[in-house]
Amino acid sequence: MADMAVSANGTHSDTISMHQALSVYADLFRRLTTTRAGLTFGTKRDLYETLGYKRTLVYADYYERYLRGGIAARIIDAFPGATWRLAPLIHEVGKADERTASPFETAWTALVTRLRLWSHLARVDKLASIGHYAVLVLGLRGQTSWAAEAQRVQGQEDILYLQAFSEDYAKISSLVNVDTSPLFGRPAVYTVDFSRRMNERDLFPMYRKPSIAGVYGNSVPVHASRVIHVAENGPEDDIIGTPRLRAVWNYLDDLEKTVGGMGEMFWQDAKRRLVLALAADARMEQADIDTLDTKVEEFVHEMRNVLKVQGMEVTQLEGKIPDASGVIDKQIDLIAGAIGIPKRLLIGSERGELASSQDEKNWLQGVIRDRQQTYVEPVCLRPFIDQCIALGALPVPQQGYVVEWPNLLALSQQEQASIAESWARALATYAGSMGSPQDILPLEIFLGDIMEFSATQVERIMELLADMPALDEAGEL
Repeated sequence: MADMAVSANGTHSDTISMHQALSVYADLFRRLTTTRAGLTFGTKRDLYETLGYKRTLVYADYYERYLRGGIAARIIDAFPGATWRLAPLIHEVGKADERTASPFETAWTALVTRLRLWSHLARVDKLASIGHYAVLVLGLRGQTSWAAEAQRVQGQEDILYLQAFSEDYAKISSLVNVDTSPLFGRPAVYTVDFSRRMNERDLFPMYRKPSIAGVYGNSVPVHASRVIHVAENGPEDDIIGTPRLRAVWNYLDDLEKTVGGMGEMFWQDAKRRLVLALAADARMEQADIDTLDTKVEEFVHEMRNVLKVQGMEVTQLEGKIPDASGVIDKQIDLIAGAIGIPKRLLIGSERGELASSQDEKNWLQGVIRDRQQTYVEPVCLRPFIDQCIALGALPVPQQGYVVEWPNLLALSQQEQASIAESWARALATYAGSMGSPQDILPLEIFLGDIMEFSATQVERIMELLADMPALDEAGEL
């Protein structure tokens, strides 16, 4: 079964030609990046052109806005940040002893720790959010021919490293053309630029780029069996997703216009603007005019604080900066609504802490929990685990495995202690003279369900209590 999982990615003889693949995806990209939105009156009026909106968006547009957009960066970072806030737990199903880690779980824990897996998965998740897709490339010990199909390895130590690439540096070059394959129509080979942004000569010298086959910064074909492909919210398939900034691009343009325009108006109106009017009976020679020009320049550029004039009337022009806070507030409302994130979480809030906390709880319980279960787990996490099993990097779990996502709303230790104290007092009051509170609620349940200790911790506490000497009625040993 594991061998078939590797070979199902297809071989070179089973793939569409590079030209055909690029034609297919070029057409799809055109349909995804080019829109007729904004065209009215039978295309006679173009609102996008009038309002200055860019009609065709490419990855570089999304990436640059992410780097410098402020709110755009928050939109991209918020979802992966919340999704991977707490790492999921992976358990093998049907173990003989639930208290002991299975070989699969032991190897998995070692792999996660050594490769810093969660940070790589969070990074590829973020890159996929910026563009249409991203990939996670597996570096395998001794397998230096990247275009060749990945071969089985000896264990988890043979996965040497993980590297995430955006669509800009991992181009799809061919597709699986075997219609009986479960991966029919999916990428078979990528062209990966391992140098990434280091190919920008103005930023990085050539000698710092990684060398592939002796050529610095060389792009190489990489077989899909070495790649985990990640795409979110694909409108037509699981290959090409939807950039998260696409739906709010025009709103972000409007926000920049408003905030930038308000800043420019403040800058202009903050200048000391004076009108010097020559009195009706006053006369000035050219030398006096030249001297006055020099004094005014020095005054404007704050090289002098006093401007002495004679025979002139001085008037200061006062500007008025309009209050655009209402417009900005509405623009933020539109962005938050379109992107599916509470406004207070999008921009932060110094007021309404209770409301903000409730917004976060609803967002985490609804949007993020759904994202973990319907996107991250089936598209990012399980494909990685399954490929590791297929390659022999992880032992085969005989009855499968389950992914357990931790509670994102887990209480702090102080909150847990406060709740436990309230429960203990309530139980003691209720028990009264009838007996011990443990007669009503056994200690094991109190420790596990109220204090939220793990099963291992509860078992350890009970063992320690059992080993303690008993006390007599006077409370003495």
